[in-house]
Amino acid sequence: MADLTSRYSIEITSRSSQVSLGERRSVVRFRGRITSLPSEELEHRIEAAQAIRKAGLVPVPHLAARRIHSSQELVQLVRRFTQEAAVDRFFLIAGDVERSADPFSDSLSLIKSGVFAEYPVKRLGIAGYPEGHPRFRRTSFGMR
Repeated sequence: MADLTSRYSIEITSRSSQVSLGERRSVVRFRGRITSLPSEELEHRIEAAQAIRKAGLVPVPHLAARRIHSSQELVQLVRRFTQEAAVDRFFLIAGDVERSADPFSDSLSLIKSGVFAEYPVKRLGIAGYPEGHPRFRRTSFGMR
């Protein structure tokens, strides 16, 4: 059973982390994914990552490319999550906004920035839409 549940993850908002996460029970690599919603403050997301780590889970914050306004902001996000909550993996998403905040428009642009190589980041996950996305045209993903 432990092998079956070894790759499970839960997705929470920063507000959800205030609910007791309970004890981890012989589950290896159990991840707590922290969403990136426009209404959430960075401080609350970091607190959520800390709470997930304290509960014995692996925190995996989402980073929404289109809501990051500068390279400096990306550096601040990665630095604070890695240093303050021992985050070593991130889940990269484009973000559900029509126009990017610049300079980042998608997950690949975050990776190409080189920022993650400057910190103790072991893994990056990326979102994909093989069947398209309800809010965006297929051509915006390079699909026809």
